[in-house]
Amino acid sequence: MSSNLLEKYSNLNLSIESIDSLEGSERRDSATSDITVSDSKDNLSILEKNIDNIITDSCLAAAFDKYSISDAPNNAGIVRTPSGETPVENFMHPFIESFNSKLKCLSDRIYMLNVDNLIDLMTFYYGPQNPLDDGLFPYLHGLKDSRSRIFFNSGFKNSNGDQFAVEDFPHLDVEHFPAISQLHMMFLNTQEECGDFQLNNSVSYEEFVDCSNAYIEDMNNEVCGELNNRNYKNQLHVYSKMCHLVLYNNTNNLNVNLNKALELNTSNNIYIVNFNNRLWNIIPEHFTNESNFESIHQLPINSINNQVFNCQLLKWEQNLLWKFNSMKWFNRNVCIGNLIDYNYLANIDHNFEMIINCNEYCKIPKSIGEYSEFPSSGYLHFEHMNLADIINFLNLLKTIKALHDRNKQVFVFSFDGFTGLTTLTLAIGMMLSDMSLEEVIMDLYSTKNLKFYYFKSDLIFLKKMEKFINYSKRQVGMIKFINYNELETPKVRGDLDWFNYNKDNNFPCNIHKNIYLGSVNHANSKTVLNCMKFNKIVSVGSKPQWLDIDGHKPVFQYKNKQDEIISIYDIKIHDEGLPYLTSALYIDNLKDDGKDEILPLLIEVPDHIQLKYLSNPDQSMKTFYHCQIGVSRSASLVIASLMRFQKLSLIESYMITRINRFNIIIQPNLRIFYDLYLYENYLNSLKGRSRSYTWYHLCNEIFKLNRNYIE
Repeated sequence: MSSNLLEKYSNLNLSIESIDSLEGSERRDSATSDITVSDSKDNLSILEKNIDNIITDSCLAAAFDKYSISDAPNNAGIVRTPSGETPVENFMHPFIESFNSKLKCLSDRIYMLNVDNLIDLMTFYYGPQNPLDDGLFPYLHGLKDSRSRIFFNSGFKNSNGDQFAVEDFPHLDVEHFPAISQLHMMFLNTQEECGDFQLNNSVSYEEFVDCSNAYIEDMNNEVCGELNNRNYKNQLHVYSKMCHLVLYNNTNNLNVNLNKALELNTSNNIYIVNFNNRLWNIIPEHFTNESNFESIHQLPINSINNQVFNCQLLKWEQNLLWKFNSMKWFNRNVCIGNLIDYNYLANIDHNFEMIINCNEYCKIPKSIGEYSEFPSSGYLHFEHMNLADIINFLNLLKTIKALHDRNKQVFVFSFDGFTGLTTLTLAIGMMLSDMSLEEVIMDLYSTKNLKFYYFKSDLIFLKKMEKFINYSKRQVGMIKFINYNELETPKVRGDLDWFNYNKDNNFPCNIHKNIYLGSVNHANSKTVLNCMKFNKIVSVGSKPQWLDIDGHKPVFQYKNKQDEIISIYDIKIHDEGLPYLTSALYIDNLKDDGKDEILPLLIEVPDHIQLKYLSNPDQSMKTFYHCQIGVSRSASLVIASLMRFQKLSLIESYMITRINRFNIIIQPNLRIFYDLYLYENYLNSLKGRSRSYTWYHLCNEIFKLNRNYIE
């Protein structure tokens, strides 16, 4: 944009017509917009209103039945889109109509915001008078290709399964938008270097444009792609189509903001923050230096070795990993910890006679000193070891045992405090006891609050080393040679149904206090259930093989939007093979397909039933949650339990669950995660609190966090 044009725009007394005539060639073409929205002002009760099927084509329309739930709490902070509501082209929210009338208008749908205007907008947007929509699915799935548009439309029934002819559905390439009642906003920082001081829930303009371009490119290249119900990557673009946009930058550069506004192709409003950024300090609740996610915990460190974090959640994840996996005692003389613990010890006087650093850059030490290094878990393979390596390994273990027996202390650490040191720690456990490898693992899980993760190759290696470790315990002094005739094959316990060294043998994860999370494989194993001494099991969608529901009546039932029955069973357990387990709660037919919701379980089911599957971590009952894998449905109930009983936010609960479910990435499907987002707003509304972050920003941060593990 020219400087002359900037001068003209800076004169707020200019008429709209004169600005339009000056810049007609650069104005946004609002006629090309494809966003349609609808008003839902009277939708105050989730019990009385029901979502209409958000169809991808009018020829596939089908209405949903209402939930058959009679005993439920008031659903504050959530609005159901009414049945039969039709999206309306260019619907204007009543607040926006009134709000815009008070603003300086620069061009068609481009407005200027002063301090008071921004306060009014943010107060309404985040406040209770702007409840969240529950009618945004399946739209938020993206629906980029024919397969997803058909699959996520519950009204479509296809007897041929995945086989269909695209030409039979000529309108499936038309993008349809949900009927909405919420005011949706998005905040864009137009400077390349956004700086630390930003509007809450901001994304950079470049990131926004890149996401939109990538979405369009994917859409052009994808005719009938793979179904994806965890489309966090595209939420920034998909959600933006419903949003009015707020543009700003840290230097209050109006020229930059106006140019960016004119580049955007949207029929929604664009608001430009136009007041001196020194005034931002008078409304600190709307700006942040560290973002609203900072409240997760007091963080011990921002980075290490000048590590650059490309998203806030990655930094907080690393910090929480270090915090949760700080120094713990393996036994009275062996302590395990992480790199932060070692850095702390290096600067103080301590009582450790030996420190061992487990990392991926070293080999088994030939000599042993006060500081030694040992290969990280996952890097040792028996077939790659020679006799000298075996002897050196055994002598390291014998040195640790000698120190232990003399009441001297040993510190073993790795970068994160659990994955890298597992192999050595389990070997130490065998050296210091008469237990087998399996018994050491079960003892650690049943008696100590320690976290371990071992690869399949770790257990294969340790099982092959077990006879050498047992041999070394019978020898006096250091090992100089091995008499293979004296090696004894370890005995195998026949009563264990868990340890299969061709599969993942990790145990369920302790998420918080008495709440644990795992998979249906864990639930099928009586070895695991007895070792962990679980008192209650919550099964979601997948039940253990030993659990028989025949003859039991559900304690509650309701219909999902596909008109399918979801049943909740509460079964008392009287099994001599499971002496610690007293009850099993089974939620039948709740699928991880991106269609089924968990919101009814969280706010519509009677509270005395909810308390059967939402666990208070402070209670004494040790509860194990699982679904098929333990990353979506059951993980979401764990997250909801933390939100309700520990008074944690969604992002806090998600990060705690994710970090402690360390051997797999927790990722609920979008439909379920959005239900958790609604549930947080529901809980906040009951306490009179406003929400602090937005759906698009939350999903975008999670996508950037996950990208570090998949790229």
